[in-house]
Amino acid sequence: MSRTVEFWYDLISPYSYAALARLEELPEDVTIQPRLLLLGAVLKHHDQIGPAEREPKRTFIYRQSVHLIASLGLPAKFPPRHPFNPLAADRLLAGANEGAGATLEQVRTAFSLIFGEGMAVDTEEGLVALARKLGMDPALASAPASKERLKKNTGEAIDSGVFGVPAFVPVEADGTKGPVFWGVDGMGLLKD
Repeated sequence: MSRTVEFWYDLISPYSYAALARLEELPEDVTIQPRLLLLGAVLKHHDQIGPAEREPKRTFIYRQSVHLIASLGLPAKFPPRHPFNPLAADRLLAGANEGAGATLEQVRTAFSLIFGEGMAVDTEEGLVALARKLGMDPALASAPASKERLKKNTGEAIDSGVFGVPAFVPVEADGTKGPVFWGVDGMGLLKD
């Protein structure tokens, strides 16, 4: 019997990059459904700010996430600015595949480019480069359908109880969702 788990992410999150490396720890019958949300909107809904928006927490987050990424055997190189504005890049992935969103492999590639190679995706040149590497049309980043998909996804994430990224939400055969498992360190609880 196949099981589905939604993997909620935002391209701004180095922890989502790390979580991707741990997906293989889940049982073989689990299908991962990548779901993109806009973290800033989720945080605003819950009256929070991003962890990298406070010093000295930002410095710790950078050190911890680079250590975690490297400990998983992944290349680790932050983009030139962080936090950066992920909106255009998020919209690009949200609108991919005729509005179905980016595949898991496309998500892995995007994160590898951003946090493995340090690609800036918050500039026009960086966004075009990201789109080309993913085999996507850069115009998806500004397409009304992509904007609407990201907004709809974010609303669905909030309705599912997601409050940060990465988040994992099991989906039952009847469509029932939950509970939410948050963070890379929440993956052990999800597996159990």
